[in-house]
Amino acid sequence: MLVMYLQVILDSRLTWKEHVDVKVRKAQNLLWICRRAYGTAWGLRPRVVHWLYVSIIRPSVTYASLVWWPGCETASAKKKLSRIQRLACLQIMGMVHYSHQCCGSSHLPPPTGSSGTE
Repeated sequence: MLVMYLQVILDSRLTWKEHVDVKVRKAQNLLWICRRAYGTAWGLRPRVVHWLYVSIIRPSVTYASLVWWPGCETASAKKKLSRIQRLACLQIMGMVHYSHQCCGSSHLPPPTGSSGTE
């Protein structure tokens, strides 16, 4: 049985799987909506795209993370959340989404923070 309280999805065992899945889907949708504002050769500058990630997408994912962070300890949750981070990083760097080189880390650190979801 699932219950939503203050935009946090609770299940009877507190596994947080459904909550993490919803947060990941929402972040992916937001990233693809933001993607319409820029391309590899036109549109917003990387600094602005990074700002979009930090100010819109990351807060939507980390909302109430103090409560549901135990759900991030599973390998599947870590993988899902790292996909969001990788996709955001690729978009910030202006790389295509299927690039095999992750983030261009020599130029810009991956967009992480002290949110506790890493």
